[in-house]
Amino acid sequence: MSGCDIKQFLYYFSNPKNKTHSLGSPKDSTAFVELSKKHIKGESFAWGKAVVTVDAPAEIVLAWLFDYCSNERNSVSHSAEEREVINAVSPVCLQFSTVKRFPWPLAARQFISETCWSKLEDGSFVVTNNPCENNVYKDNHKMRLVRGEARGLCIIQNVGLHQCQLTIFHNMMLNGNITGRVMDALIPRSLKSASQVRETFARDDEIDRKDRKALKTIMSSDNELYSNEELECVEKIKKKVRSIL
Repeated sequence: MSGCDIKQFLYYFSNPKNKTHSLGSPKDSTAFVELSKKHIKGESFAWGKAVVTVDAPAEIVLAWLFDYCSNERNSVSHSAEEREVINAVSPVCLQFSTVKRFPWPLAARQFISETCWSKLEDGSFVVTNNPCENNVYKDNHKMRLVRGEARGLCIIQNVGLHQCQLTIFHNMMLNGNITGRVMDALIPRSLKSASQVRETFARDDEIDRKDRKALKTIMSSDNELYSNEELECVEKIKKKVRSIL
């Protein structure tokens, strides 16, 4: 997907004619990961979208995403997925085979995808994922597999010295006799990497300690200036507490 294609895709995705639906149930969106879905004209099934702030620079998050078959990533997926690099097209482009197991009665699906990354003019990074044909690769699975198709786009932008914002767009075609309702229900599952990358680099405790230290410095300062409204509020609270005691 070229820079022009990316801009066109983002234009279509942001088009108000294509209504966005929030995935706001407790098991889907969280306070840290915002999930939504949108039907784009011409597409059979909805695209999922995840937005998350990660406590790491964009370059580090890019490396984590691109290293799809690492031991760390495989340990997180447990037995639900089997991943394998089948061809290194270039240092910035790899072809993968992924076998995903789905809840009964859905059969397992195999996805042959090509993942590439590039740096945009504004300094952000983009990772694209598209179906590809690889005639050399032959699966040796004993289980019955259905060939699926997955498309995705990740945009990674630095938003601070040690933080970046990750936006993931994902569309999955399982093929076979699958209804749109079932596909929509699987959208949160297809966006789980957003939660995984946040948890991997989370520095919540460290950030909270820094915030508390800064607050303590302010509270212990004798030179802190308060507005008349703030002083009046304090006096009202003191008066209320004295009346209770």
